[in-house]
Amino acid sequence: AFFATKDMKTPLYCSLTAIGINILLSITLALFLAQGGIALATVISSGVNCFLLSFHLKKAGLVFDIKEVGTTLLRSAFSAVAAGVICKLLLDRFYSGTGRFSDICALAVTAIKQHRLFISIINFIPTVPIKFE
Repeated sequence: AFFATKDMKTPLYCSLTAIGINILLSITLALFLAQGGIALATVISSGVNCFLLSFHLKKAGLVFDIKEVGTTLLRSAFSAVAAGVICKLLLDRFYSGTGRFSDICALAVTAIKQHRLFISIINFIPTVPIKFE
């Protein structure tokens, strides 16, 4: 939508803001949560970026149904949590943490299964496409 209206600066400023938040949160949260803090900071900054872009789209007059956006967001969150829990159980079952080749294979298989499971779950839950007016 921004490209169509030849507005390249708004997404740039939103992204730079999100990157700044990501850097600050990564440093702060890594002190308390290690690598989990960095992942959490990335999720939070991505949410901020999404919110800022949505805010500016709405401000520019591009109206979209927040109910449909919320449904899609919940669908994605449910799929990610379900896939993450299942993969955590798989990883706990097969990964011994010794760094052997079998552990590397277990990590790779778990990552592949998580991706396939996420795609399967997200395609199973119906949704309505977003229509801009």
